[in-house]
Amino acid sequence: MNKINTFLKENIFNIILLLVYLIITLILMFNHELWRDETQVWCIVRDCNILDIINKARLEGHPLIWYFLLLPFAKLGCSVFSMQVISFILVFLSIVFLLFKSSINTYIKILVIFSSGMLYFLPIVARNYSLIPLFLFILADLYPKRKQRPYLYILTLILLSNTHLLTFGFCLALSLLFAFELFKDFLINKNIKKLIPVFILSLNFIFIFLMFYNMQHQNHAVIFYAHQAKPFLIAVKNYALIYFQYSINILQNFNAILFYLLFLILFIFLFLKSKKIFFILFSSFVYIFYIFYKVWFQGIVYQKAYLLILIVLFCYWIYEDKEKNKLFAYIVAILFFISSVFSVFNIFMEINYNFSATKQVAEYIKNNIKEESCFNVVGYPFTFTSISAYLPDKKFYSYINNYYISYYDFNSERTTKTEKEPDTKYYIVQSDFVLNDGFKEIYKSDDFVLSSNEYKETFRIYVKDE
Repeated sequence: MNKINTFLKENIFNIILLLVYLIITLILMFNHELWRDETQVWCIVRDCNILDIINKARLEGHPLIWYFLLLPFAKLGCSVFSMQVISFILVFLSIVFLLFKSSINTYIKILVIFSSGMLYFLPIVARNYSLIPLFLFILADLYPKRKQRPYLYILTLILLSNTHLLTFGFCLALSLLFAFELFKDFLINKNIKKLIPVFILSLNFIFIFLMFYNMQHQNHAVIFYAHQAKPFLIAVKNYALIYFQYSINILQNFNAILFYLLFLILFIFLFLKSKKIFFILFSSFVYIFYIFYKVWFQGIVYQKAYLLILIVLFCYWIYEDKEKNKLFAYIVAILFFISSVFSVFNIFMEINYNFSATKQVAEYIKNNIKEESCFNVVGYPFTFTSISAYLPDKKFYSYINNYYISYYDFNSERTTKTEKEPDTKYYIVQSDFVLNDGFKEIYKSDDFVLSSNEYKETFRIYVKDE
């Protein structure tokens, strides 16, 4: 009992922070409407066998941990809401780890916790990004003890490298540094067992490379966006502006300059003070921007830009002279302050507006069209995956693609599979498609949604005149 009282007294401020965080994020989670980028994975693991899941994950450009974590819940018939709970729990645990295990300055902890990424985009938008901070923070804690606990360190590295393709460069940089250290020890001690972690890490990165090799030439969305790529300098500017979520036009150039100026100062500082940390951060920066420019230029979301800032936090966490050199702390604080400024806006928008219109559509169908088991959908099939996730007992036939859908197949080599159109009187139409003669509109969703670049994603339900 005395130990508990002592712990509470020593950590009362952290506990209050945690409770505030918990209340805000729970409110946001219960107000969040899932959208297609979230539910795509859920529908894949719900409706595919293991081999198909692995192949779909490869084509989507995502490692397997998130898929296999959701798999038992989807196969057991749990609601898609369970995916939101899992995402929330993962990020909440990372906040607990940050508060109670890290020696980082309290003010920086506050800015990290209430930044847009940790307060909103990672715990609330249920995607594989929610896995990253927990493994990243555990890895930062293990970093000084990596030689004493090498297998726990490399296990965490392997797990982190399999959360998202964007973590590959960062994890590879850490692995190369660790391998170099182990080789130096081997040359001194001549103990071959010291090199076993290097062998295990090598197998992991070979597996990831082989899994995603040539993926960009098989995913038709990536192929399409590659042809839309803009000049390099425009890409440089746009990547910075993603982090400044709601930049006013007149400030965009200033914001982009500020973003890169902070990183330039940080690179120079680390090059002079810690070559190892410089290598980790610089190689991560180059890799993430390369993937953004070459693969995901049109499909960039805030989480991708925020990952780079989390890596900055990792580098600050493992930096040994925090108290002596304050410049690093100031840069970290500024970067997370920029993100935290937008948190109030994100909270307001999530509570007051739909993130996606598909939950609204699903609820209308559930309450008003109970006898119908199949619907004809007209529009880009990817936009309907969320409706399928909310309504697992319903079938959806793509009028345009001529096959039944729940998840969307990004395989560019997929042969269009013609299947018999169902005998149904209900049609769901997305965005600009309108059905006229012979159809009667019975429902129209709200068109303002947060997940669209244009903030519009209207769905209509039509019934055939009989």
